[in-house]
Amino acid sequence: MKIDRATYLLLVGVLAGVDGCSGSNSETAASSDGGPDGSTVDAGSDGLAEAAAPCSASNPTGLCTAGTCLNGICCKTPCAAQCCATGAACVQDSAGNKSCAETCTSSSQCPASAPCCGPAVEGSPPSAWACLPIVSGQYCRCTVGSECSSGACAPLVDSQGNPVGPLVCKANDGASYDGCNGLLTYCSDPYCCVTDGHGNDFCALPCVNSSNCGAASCVSYTFSKTTCSGPTACGF
Repeated sequence: MKIDRATYLLLVGVLAGVDGCSGSNSETAASSDGGPDGSTVDAGSDGLAEAAAPCSASNPTGLCTAGTCLNGICCKTPCAAQCCATGAACVQDSAGNKSCAETCTSSSQCPASAPCCGPAVEGSPPSAWACLPIVSGQYCRCTVGSECSSGACAPLVDSQGNPVGPLVCKANDGASYDGCNGLLTYCSDPYCCVTDGHGNDFCALPCVNSSNCGAASCVSYTFSKTTCSGPTACGF
């Protein structure tokens, strides 16, 4: 059968379009095809495959079920280039230097080499406490006054002067929320020398209810060392 040139060119164009569509579909299928489990695989993404592999010495940026991959091991408490052991915290000084230190709730739990149970991050509101060397001006957490060189263990106050706790070593000078321990039982007005459940004597502000105490609470104390009537003062 003879066909004219215009018909011939039309047929060639149609056939070319069919081949192009077939090739496109094959490429699409190949690019979306995955492994046996149906997951998408990018053969060129070696970095992604390594990151998805477990943390190990040969894959120091791998996955950990808990913590962060650090130097090829899964670390729950990374601290700069170190991994802190269980029961330790990452502490940071005012210069930004980080190191691992044993956690604590009172200075009596700390070794002689680091006798102060102080804030894990220096200069910040304490959210964690760790055994640290004694530094001037640093609060050391306590339970009783015998843990403190001053003999006074009293509530930590916030930036507004509210006794929000915990108990820390304070000066024994009769000032607001400082100690009134031993022979010193006088407190500056309007504070009263009260005794808490641990036997700590400190100067506290009398209250009727917690609305008098800002961020602190109105709690019961012993008022046996003062002329104040009590029985409540701002504390935590």
